Amino acid sequence: MDGVGTSIIGRPRPLSRHRRADDLYTLNCEEPAKAIALGADVVAIARPLLAAAIDSAAAVADWLQGFIDELRICLHGSGAPDLAAMHAIRLVDR
Repeated sequence: MDGVGTSIIGRPRPLSRHRRADDLYTLNCEEPAKAIALGADVVAIARPLLAAAIDSAAAVADWLQGFIDELRICLHGSGAPDLAAMHAIRLVDR
């Protein structure tokens, strides 16, 4: 169950509950890449950007560059040259 955490008693927990429970939870690009491959047109990345914006504009630029680098790794791993190709990957019948 990728993208789903496990609570103390072993029941699956949605990823959003992990984010609420742990302020230090870091969004990586696997979740947005999966969402795009599953048909999403947009993904939300506001929370980590706002956290970086509290520090400085340079922190925002650094976070965005890291996000882009990780997303490129996910694209490469899936064999997709760009986001449009990632969106076209058929993971499920739509």
